[in-house]
Order: sequence, then C-alpha cells, then structure tokens
Amino acid sequence: MMAEDSDDDEVVEETANIYTIPAGRLEEYMMNHTRRGKALIFNHETFVKSKDRYGTNEDRDNLITRFQALGFEVNSYNDRRKKEVLEEISKAASDNHADADCFACIFLTRGDEGEIKAYDDQIEIKKITDYFRGDKCRSLVGKPKIFIFLTITGSESENAATGMRVEDSDAKSYTIPAGADFLVCYSVAPGSHSSQDVECRSFYIQKLCETLKEHATTMEFTKLLTLVNQKVSQCNINMKNEMPCFTSMLTKTLYFSKTSPPMEYQMNHDRRGLALIFNHEDFANPDKKRRGTNKDRDILRDRFQELGFEVQSYNDRKVAVVQEKLREAAAANHKDADCFVCIFLSHGKEGKIEAFDNQIEIKEITDVFRGDECKSLVGKPKIFIFQACAGEKHENAVTGMAGDSDDDEVVEEAANIYTIPAGSDFIMCYSVAPGFFSYRDPNSGTFYIQDLCETLKQHGPTMEFTEILTLVNMKVSRRNADGNNFKNKKQMPCFTSMLTKKLYFRSKKQ
Repeated sequence: MMAEDSDDDEVVEETANIYTIPAGRLEEYMMNHTRRGKALIFNHETFVKSKDRYGTNEDRDNLITRFQALGFEVNSYNDRRKKEVLEEISKAASDNHADADCFACIFLTRGDEGEIKAYDDQIEIKKITDYFRGDKCRSLVGKPKIFIFLTITGSESENAATGMRVEDSDAKSYTIPAGADFLVCYSVAPGSHSSQDVECRSFYIQKLCETLKEHATTMEFTKLLTLVNQKVSQCNINMKNEMPCFTSMLTKTLYFSKTSPPMEYQMNHDRRGLALIFNHEDFANPDKKRRGTNKDRDILRDRFQELGFEVQSYNDRKVAVVQEKLREAAAANHKDADCFVCIFLSHGKEGKIEAFDNQIEIKEITDVFRGDECKSLVGKPKIFIFQACAGEKHENAVTGMAGDSDDDEVVEEAANIYTIPAGSDFIMCYSVAPGFFSYRDPNSGTFYIQDLCETLKQHGPTMEFTEILTLVNMKVSRRNADGNNFKNKKQMPCFTSMLTKKLYFRSKKQ
C-alpha cells in the first residue's frame, strides 16, 4: 500500500510551539562546550580485492591537521576490516558526548552508491549513520553530526563545455540519514568519479582542507562547503569535472568560530525567473485526494510572486501534461533570468512523485534542466521543492541529555534512498527525510510549505537561501502532530545542495 499524506479531517491537530527569530538571523549551534568533539578518520589505501588508493595517506594527514586545528580529538584508522570499523563506530556512538560540541566521521575509500569499502568488505552508509541516531546516541541529540565520504561512486565523469558546465552523468540514488542535525558531505554527486591530481591526492579533500585552513574559523560551515563545491567544480582533469554535494538536516547555523562569504549568484538580471507549481489534490484513484493542498499552492504563489517570480500553477495534471510543461520550461530562454524554481505538491515514494494518473521519477524531472539540455540556466540556481509523502514511518520525539540547552529533539530512525541530480547549481528541497510521513492539515495545508512560506515572508529578501531552509528545518522539526494514529510524532525536512555560491533573493531595484 502506498504511503499517503495524513489527511483525515480530525487527524492532524498541530500543537504549535512559538519561536521568535530575530530579523535576518538564524539560531546557531552551541559550540562552547568543554570539548570540540571527536573526529574519526577511516583511511583505506589497500583492499583485499580492489586496487590500492595511492595518495590517500596525504589526504588523511591533511585532514588530521585541519581538524586538530579546529580543536577536534582526531582518531585515525588505516585499512581496517569491516568488523573493526563497525567496532570503532559503535564505541564512538556509546561514548558520552555531553561535554562536546559535535561529532565528525570521515571515510577515505572506494564505494558504490550507498556503500563504502573497508579492507575486506562493503559497509552500508546507513549502517554507519544509524549508530548516531537520537535513540542510539542520546548525548549527541541536538548537536551537529558531520559525515564526510571521499569515495569513487560510479563510472562516469562530467564533461566541460565552452562557457558552461554540462551535467551528463547519470544521477543515481544516495543514502542519507533521516533525522535532525545530520550533515552528510560527498566528494562527488551520485554516479560520477572522484578525481585525483598527478600526485594521487583527491581534489575534494585538497580543496576542503585548503578552505578549512582559510575560512574555518570565520565562515558558516555549509557556506564553506558551498565554496568547496565551487572550487572542485572548477578543477578540470582531461576536460572532465567533478561535482561534490552535501545533504543537510541541520536545524541551526554551524560556526567553528566567525564571515568571509563565498561568492554570490548574480541576481540582477532583468527577470527573477520562472516558478512552476504542480499542485495535485485529486488523482485517478479518488482515495488519494489531498485535502488542504490548495492552501499550500496559494501561499506559495503569493510568496514567490513577492520575490519577483513569474509563477505558473497547474492543477491535477496527467503525466504527459506535466512532462510537456517541463520540456517547455527547459526549452525557454532563461538568459535574462536569475534562476528557476519548480515545486511539486503531491503524493510520492522515494525517487518518484505522483501526477494525476501515474508516477514520474524525480530524476526525469531534473534531467531536462541539466546543462546539456537547458543551456540558458547553466551557472544559475535551479531550485526544486517536493512536498510529498516519502514513506510509511514517523519520527519519535526524544529528550536530549541533561545539560544540553536544546529543547526536545528527535530520534533519527531508519534512512532510505533519495534521488538527487548530478550537476552543479541544483538544490533539492524535500518536505521530509526519506522514509517518513509529511504531515498535512486539511484546513491549513502542510507543515513544511506553511513554515517555508512564513519564513520566506519574514526573511526572503534578506537571508541567504540555505539559511532559510535550515530555519525551516528547525521550525518543522519542533512541531508536533497529534492524532488518532500518531501521537507526538515528528517530521524532519532536508535539502541537498550542489550550489556553488551563496543565494540571496534581494529586492530588485526599480
């Protein structure tokens, strides 16, 4: 049976908590505990059945230096077997982190989508992150949990074309944890290679460490990662480009001290750009009706028009019509536009969204806006927002350790697989982390869209867009949905960024 939004009229009665956010500011993680925290580095140069990874020890040493400079207690492990890796991970999760700011875990190895290689066998990324869920590692509830994966994850590379970046790699599915305060960094977007220089050092780790050295104590961490995205995407090897990405379920800004900003997207074109809204209330199967979605559609239209977008809204369209409208938008000339936005309000499962009569793969939607298909959007932000059910589970509320300043947070339960595009300047915004319900009130709309629109109204022209999304993560994660079938259940949004610059929707000069 397909997971659906909760839409019984009596079911979703929001227990709202009210938080006052100073204008133009987002809460920051408390980073003044006694210890910075522990950083684990699993470095794999040799394997039982794979080729050696020459140069990885230099990446390891560079990371040790940089994370020690940030105050971390760094533990490094070389060429460990699967059992040994999981033992160290389990031990770290069982440690008491009450006096620590955060936790970091880094893997330098080979891997396929959703898996990394130890010396003798593969390990699911989900298995690694699950140790640090709120129900397993309570002393890290409400604190940043940073995972960095330097792996080769596919067999394709990105091509460089004159004057633009062409995303031609086959986007595949990645594993990300479902829960608040996780940040997962990948050296490369799904389905493509991680590149190395002539000395066999990875581009990603070099640029990450270089940027940490320059900006770690002054720049917000997701902005630092955006700058790393930009630097790596500009590294060419035999006319091939590498594109990193990171997935954030952070609920606050993260500073390792304070801002020297990365570059900003140019947002002074003649037009802000086109925003498409595909709103689905009714379906071929009448049992799937999504009451309340028109409230979301209307408030989204108002907010994006206020930001200067030309908004086109489509209701209950069949797959063929949705595909036609997407192709028309991709074929349009966006040369005089700042960016592009596409929003879906519907049902869905991991990697798919429902139109009136059938499902569409998210990959199919984003592919038409890749650089080789839509040249006039190359180098410009491409924003996709999906308000949809993504599974059949709920997140349970859990209380943090005594002494933490954070309010009750969440238990990070089972993670599933999502689809993200392989290419620069995409940002994917999901109402819910993979495998969980997205709540919708039939009278007032969905938690995620209502909080997103409220935050856009308050901060849209003044706050950087990923900070807005982080604030929305926090707001939604602090809501409770009470009903007959789910008491005190939590929703946790997430976004995956391949942006290479900061993104602001400042008011256009008249």
